[in-house]
Amino acid sequence: MWEIIQMLLKGNSEYETHTKESVFLAFRSPEDVAKEPSPRTLNSHYPAHLIPKGVLSNGNKIVHVQRNFKDVCVSAYNQFKPMKRINFDTFDQFLDLMLGTHGVCKYILLLLMLLLISCLLLLKY
Repeated sequence: MWEIIQMLLKGNSEYETHTKESVFLAFRSPEDVAKEPSPRTLNSHYPAHLIPKGVLSNGNKIVHVQRNFKDVCVSAYNQFKPMKRINFDTFDQFLDLMLGTHGVCKYILLLLMLLLISCLLLLKY
């Protein structure tokens, strides 16, 4: 999706050699991000409540790509099961964690709130 947005901003279909990881917010300082030419297309896994307030008030747009919840749960279960860092034995227990107070439901609810203020495009696959 990041590459498609780059093409739309440039107005052509040339592949962008600048990678999305180079503007991944978790790996860049605010100063480095500010040096990127406008309009900026930034990449993040931040939940909605951690997005800087200025992003929402400055007329910026957010494109959120959301994977099918069942696929996310199955993949996460298989990824975390061997790690033994999260306390669960069965898929049902893991699903309860995913749906819990701090899980996916809260994350999705915050995204829906962004939809209401018209700054979010939600794409699902």
